[in-house]
Amino acid sequence: MPLGDYVDAIRCWGAGIARKPGHTAIAFFIMASAAAVNGLTLAVFYAFSWRPLPFPGPSRLVWVRTLVPAAGLWGYDASPNTWHKIKEGARHEMENSGLVSLDTNRVLLRVAGGSVSAIVRKVTPSVFSTLGIPPALGRWPARSAGHAGGPRQALISHEFWERAFGGRKSALGAELALPHHRYQVVGVLPPHRTLPFAPAAIYVPLVRPLPPFQRHNLNDYLFVRLRPSVSLHHFNLRLGRIASAMMATVPVRFRRQSQGFRLMAVPMHDAMLHLQGVASLRWIFLVAGLFVWVLAVVNLTHHALVRGRAELHETAVRRVLGATRWRLSAGLLAQQVPLALLSWGAAVPVAILEIRWFSEGILSGGLNRFLPIGLNDVVVLEMLVLTAVGLFITVIVPLWQMKATVLWGVLGEGRGRTMSRQTRRFLQSLSVSQIALAVGLLTGGLVSATSLFAALHRPLGFDPRGRVVARVLLPRTVRVQEAWYHIVHHLEQEPYVSGAAFAVTVPWSQDRIGGDFRGNGQVGYLNIDWVSRDFFRVLGIPFMSGQSFGPTNVSQSSAAVILGNEACHAFFGNGPCLSRTLRVGVETVQVAGIVVPVSWQLQPWSHTWGTAYLPTENVLASVGMESSGNVIVSLRNASAVYQKAVRDQIEDAIPGAVVLHMQRYGSLIRKSARYSSDVAQVLVVLAIGGIAITLLGVYAVQNHIRRWKMSEYHIRAVLGASSRDFRRLALRAVLWQVIPGCILGLGAGLLVGRLLGGIFYKAFSYALWIAPVSAIVVGLASSLAIGWPATNVMRALRKGAVNGNGTYMCR
Repeated sequence: MPLGDYVDAIRCWGAGIARKPGHTAIAFFIMASAAAVNGLTLAVFYAFSWRPLPFPGPSRLVWVRTLVPAAGLWGYDASPNTWHKIKEGARHEMENSGLVSLDTNRVLLRVAGGSVSAIVRKVTPSVFSTLGIPPALGRWPARSAGHAGGPRQALISHEFWERAFGGRKSALGAELALPHHRYQVVGVLPPHRTLPFAPAAIYVPLVRPLPPFQRHNLNDYLFVRLRPSVSLHHFNLRLGRIASAMMATVPVRFRRQSQGFRLMAVPMHDAMLHLQGVASLRWIFLVAGLFVWVLAVVNLTHHALVRGRAELHETAVRRVLGATRWRLSAGLLAQQVPLALLSWGAAVPVAILEIRWFSEGILSGGLNRFLPIGLNDVVVLEMLVLTAVGLFITVIVPLWQMKATVLWGVLGEGRGRTMSRQTRRFLQSLSVSQIALAVGLLTGGLVSATSLFAALHRPLGFDPRGRVVARVLLPRTVRVQEAWYHIVHHLEQEPYVSGAAFAVTVPWSQDRIGGDFRGNGQVGYLNIDWVSRDFFRVLGIPFMSGQSFGPTNVSQSSAAVILGNEACHAFFGNGPCLSRTLRVGVETVQVAGIVVPVSWQLQPWSHTWGTAYLPTENVLASVGMESSGNVIVSLRNASAVYQKAVRDQIEDAIPGAVVLHMQRYGSLIRKSARYSSDVAQVLVVLAIGGIAITLLGVYAVQNHIRRWKMSEYHIRAVLGASSRDFRRLALRAVLWQVIPGCILGLGAGLLVGRLLGGIFYKAFSYALWIAPVSAIVVGLASSLAIGWPATNVMRALRKGAVNGNGTYMCR
């Protein structure tokens, strides 16, 4: 085709825009919106599925899990004993391995003449070489540092190096006076690089051998680097044999509780997605983006088909005058290609803004350091491919109308020719698919919003109103337990304070400590919190039976435990729970009280039997209660002035104590729900956009269909057809499109609900009734969009404003 013909086609395209700018504006909006949305969804999918971790040989890094279904353990934890067994039994499959403790300790220490706070975490020295993280300065700790009597060496983060040492190289060799020991700094990590899901400012050696009760605690992450010749499948077979050997050593009386015990290695990439809770997010966003893209393509196909039918007589005349089929096709391409390129060019900057908002909001945590989301060349190319596919479909569909038999029929019947039954059915099927996709999108948006609202307004088990939470760091020179009680007593003397209490962790703080409890022949994993005796009164947690820890008899209080009702039922069924005993580690505790279930986060923890509240006097408190904790204060007026007064009182009560942050409990809950809230916002916006695209496309196409059928309507009117007959025809057209679309949309909505179940609270349960409601809403709106053009036709027929050729006459 000569270049001049392309120029003529583009000139005609520009003239068409000038004549009917509405059609072009609608098509541009649809294509650009779909491309921008898919830029975001494809960037998320690429980062979570294909982007390699920033470690050498990332495909050989695996995360070892310990699974005990009978005890409800499905996490990503391992024990030091498990690591020891794997090192013995799989030494030929592993190149390196290391443990990372889940316990952290926030300390306040003096460095270079100033006081700085820092999070300290214990790791085996081999973990850094396992991941292959090269130090930005200095070296890794020596392997001997992980053994008793070895050198006490520490590795610090780049951020702590700059904050505490001002980025000076003299930090190497400096000593850090941590509780119990002094450590020498031997290296600095690269910028913005810490261990996966184990951030800390200071990493110190996890020294072996550990005390007996800690060797079997599932309280560590286990990283393994496989040898190049070893596959994941082969390594898991080896882990299966090791697990069988470990089960053989379990006493017979405990084998029932350990039933199903196994070890499983998973790629580190997948483990990080699951721990962040976004493993299903990539599929949710991909499906939502494809929904929008398919809606856009269907609408663009509708528009192309409509315009092609409107210009079919002109196309037939050009065909008779000698235009080849290729020339006609090239002309159609020339009309669509500029629009597609303009849409794609407008979508790229919009997608960049979307990705930035998404990264700074939903993924502002640790995962974004390892799997950053960005608009790279692959994503831009994928956007271009999707745009090209959409362009191809919108061009190829109208081409089937250019068959010689169709064109000769058009010439024979003239401009008043109505569309064939086949064409009408095809257009109706496109409308059906649009309605189904709109129902699916609306269901996703409503399910996410409803789930979020229900989760935030369900009974929490406590009263957050008027409560503030202060995260406090104590100086290492004080007696921790006495210091906490002194702070609480000091605050309760103030007239604006109606109550104060201490807890290691608090609901909705995202902190979690747990352990295995045994009792009544059962073994289950419980969340553990060490609390002061007024904790339940200050937070307003009601007792179902029993009472809080005694204020005087410390020996009795230290052996007591208060259970949530769900934990009591899991261990003892419907039988009595008070005064029953449970065993945790080497300690035996007695149930002193039962409280209502407390919601600890937006999505309830899976594979957890409930919560156990232990007194601060308990011997196990040393495991969880360090020099940092939470002070909960009930204020008569929680204004900023009184919050500042609380901060001053805490720091006055214990000289050297630092309030790291303080916030209202309501703000803590909203911050905890931010991730789900951001996802819900994205899905709601996609749902609104999808419905708008659907209604706009359905109305435009139906309006053109009615115009094409004007001559038929005119003949019917002349032959005596009444308004009731025309309404019946319109109703039939509505039912043929809306009912199948809503039925298909129900299935799409339930599928979306299933996908959202991993992120939102009871998502699938809500989808069971939201999907039918969405189908009704979209069905009614689509019925209006389909039926409205028919009312215009009937109004025109009553006025006699239609001529014999089926077009409106000017009056």
